[in-house]
Amino acid sequence: MPKALIIGQGIAGSVLALQMIEKKWEVMVINDPSLPSSSQHAAGLWNPVSFKRVTALNDIDLYLQTLHAFYSHQEKELDAKFFHPISVARIFPTEDYKILWEKKQETQKMGPLVQTGNGNISPWKAPLGWGQVKGSGWLNVQEFLKSTKNFLQNKKAYQEIFWNENDVQNVNEGIVYQGIEYDFIVCCTGLSSTTKKWEAVRIIPNKGHLVEFENNQLDDQFVYHFGNFCLPLGHHRWRLGSTYEWDNADTNVDEQQVSNLLNNLKEKCPVEVRVTKTYVGHRPTVHDRSSIIGRHPHFSQWAIFNGLGTKGVMNAPYIASLLIENLENNDPIPKEYSVDRFFLTAY
Repeated sequence: MPKALIIGQGIAGSVLALQMIEKKWEVMVINDPSLPSSSQHAAGLWNPVSFKRVTALNDIDLYLQTLHAFYSHQEKELDAKFFHPISVARIFPTEDYKILWEKKQETQKMGPLVQTGNGNISPWKAPLGWGQVKGSGWLNVQEFLKSTKNFLQNKKAYQEIFWNENDVQNVNEGIVYQGIEYDFIVCCTGLSSTTKKWEAVRIIPNKGHLVEFENNQLDDQFVYHFGNFCLPLGHHRWRLGSTYEWDNADTNVDEQQVSNLLNNLKEKCPVEVRVTKTYVGHRPTVHDRSSIIGRHPHFSQWAIFNGLGTKGVMNAPYIASLLIENLENNDPIPKEYSVDRFFLTAY
């Protein structure tokens, strides 16, 4: 039975731990709740379609199949509700965009994902029409993380402590932490401080503002996208987001950014809202916007799972499975995700 020490219990660490346990790994998750957590403030939206060019990953079906299988299964295992498949209603911003959308929905790749919406979506203003995205939804990330933590605690596979790289000793073919030998240590630390071994991997913060409000006029059958998104949380509660500020790690709420979000909403949907919460989140990204998995090129027992960025909820289950196959069977990791790309010139 392989054994892994996982550092961090955000989306990456949680998904990886649950998948490893399903595959009969012995797991210990180390988490320091005093460190900033991107996942705790994540909006949770997943959307298989890139709206700029109305396109998707070439193997998007595989990502979506893995996502649905994983989260729906874990709801049962963890006895919790956090998985919410729901279509996105994309309001067309221009006539050219509408034409592009209609062309893409006739293609073999995009046809299963997008279609032109039927009827109006009042009180939303959509004079050029709207399109529907299938295969989308949102994850209650905070509930998912809490349920995973409880599950791990019940299995005695979770510790809340400050962790230091110097606490790990290399012994023979494994590593030792607190007197226990592990086959691998996997760093899933997001934007939090990482180890010297991963200094070549620069994680870039991408700050985003979010607003939560109440309104009983909006129809909660869709997530609405109008340049920003408006996501139904249930019981007439909504989440509005998000802004994008690259390489900004501060946690301050900028009232101008909040005002911009609310003004954009009012322009497209002239309803009264009661704001209940404003906050910021940070997406852990890298220069090429692809996730990072793999073993350290010089310390094979050390691995990393990071850089999930804006598509963490959607990508994490499939990418975690790639990492596990690499650790178990030495299966190759796709170049776009491999940590090796950060070490080509680092040594």
